[in-house]
Amino acid sequence: MAKTVQGRGVVGMQPSMRQDVAFVAGAETLAKIESFLDEALTDATEVIYLLGCGGSNYMFGVMEYLLREAKIPVVSMNAAEFTAKVPAPTGSKACVIASSTHGTTRETAEAIKVAGSTGSSVALVTQVEDSLCGREAQHVLLHNGVEAKQVLLALVAKEILARTGASHDQIPSSSEFNKVAEVFESSNSEWAQTFEDFAKTIVNGDATIVIGAGPNIGAASTFAACYLMEMQNIPAVPVEANDFLHGTHELVGAEFPVLLLATEDDTKILNDRVKSFLSRFTDKAMVLDTSDLAMPGVAEEHRATMGAVLMSSSIIARLAQKIEAETQVPLITRKYMWKVEY
Repeated sequence: MAKTVQGRGVVGMQPSMRQDVAFVAGAETLAKIESFLDEALTDATEVIYLLGCGGSNYMFGVMEYLLREAKIPVVSMNAAEFTAKVPAPTGSKACVIASSTHGTTRETAEAIKVAGSTGSSVALVTQVEDSLCGREAQHVLLHNGVEAKQVLLALVAKEILARTGASHDQIPSSSEFNKVAEVFESSNSEWAQTFEDFAKTIVNGDATIVIGAGPNIGAASTFAACYLMEMQNIPAVPVEANDFLHGTHELVGAEFPVLLLATEDDTKILNDRVKSFLSRFTDKAMVLDTSDLAMPGVAEEHRATMGAVLMSSSIIARLAQKIEAETQVPLITRKYMWKVEY
């Protein structure tokens, strides 16, 4: 069992980060991944569902992108949408992975229950096993903190790709993730001044447009919806890179900062188009591109995946902390969440 559990609503890298990564990349967790897939991923499997709500749904972004290599279709959807209109196929034809950080999300618990009732085997990715969601799931994969969570999801994706005969060399192995865990810390250090500068720009803007492509679509949604709107009451809109150029770009030139989250993957061409547009029409463009990071110890073939893992965890969380320092509004602040029924 994971030794530590990050507090509810707490944002940022925990002192136990390296141990947390070692745990999800260790023998106990790897055995649980194999046990789940032995049961859930068979010759009869026709679809893989990724289910969650809010940030837990968005943060499947890297995994969903990696699984585009799979020979089985992958559908990432809101857990409540799954329950409202249960898609076909389900049962033994569906492999279901759900996520709820502390296992308390009612909609996700219901989706797990519904999926299980059809005969699907469900794995829950969470920090708390004995929870509302955990009690409904057939398998529980534990983690602590966003860094370890993204490593865990990448390792599950790697095993799925391997079992379906798809390419998976672009994803570090468990031992390789262990060796480079310090990159979470070094990357935040490299961009320390950048984070401070970008935080000031975001806080002083009217609203922020957050752009991501490929594996960073989830990170863009998490940063805009969770960190800015939910935790800081700062208006923001997440948008996919190519969709940005099909409407949202009309806001550029007004008092709207624009943040582009980019990594070294096959969607680079989409990011480059956005960069080119922004360089021509605004001085409020902010770009976080992991190709600028040193990533010591990370093999060249793993930089794209590692960059996406960083972006979806420590990078956007650290930028959120810098915004918190500017606004003096704690990231734990909520007006409605956990306070009223809705």
